[in-house]
Amino acid sequence: MNSVAKQVRAVSAHELSRRMADLLDEIERHGSALVVLRYGRPSAMLVPFAENGQAPKLPRLVDLTLGEATSSSDDDLSDEEIAELGLADVHRRVLLSIATCTALLWKPSQCPMPARESLRTLGRLDILGLIDHGPGASYHLTTRGEAVVRRLNSER
Repeated sequence: MNSVAKQVRAVSAHELSRRMADLLDEIERHGSALVVLRYGRPSAMLVPFAENGQAPKLPRLVDLTLGEATSSSDDDLSDEEIAELGLADVHRRVLLSIATCTALLWKPSQCPMPARESLRTLGRLDILGLIDHGPGASYHLTTRGEAVVRRLNSER
C-alpha cells in the first residue's frame, strides 16, 4: 500500500472498544492500518506513527471493502475455535439470517422466534463479538461473524 501501512483491515467500533490494546499492538508490530467501521461504514482510520515527518498516504475509500479488509486470524477459524464459541442451532440460524439479509441492516423481526429467545440469542452473539448493533434495533455481522458464517456455509 505505502511505506507507512503495510496492510489495511477493517474492525467494527465495537471490536475496537473491546480490544483497543491488542489492536494497537498489532498496528505497531505489523505496521498495519485499521479502518474503523460504524454501522458498516468507514468512520476513522488508525495508522502506524511515523517519525519521519511525512504524512501517511491513506488508501482510497473505494479500495477498502470488507472482503479485502478482514484479518487473516478471523479468516482462518479452526474447528476448535468454532467449537469454543458454543453456538447452538438457534445461534447458527440467526447468524445465517443476518448474513442473507437483503436489506441494509437486519432486524430481529426478520427471524420468527419469541422475543425472549431472540434477545438471549442476540445478546450471546454480541458477547461473542459476532454481531454489532446498527441504528435503532438493527444488527450486522462483525468481521469475525462473517468468518464464522463462511465456515458454517462451507460445512453445509
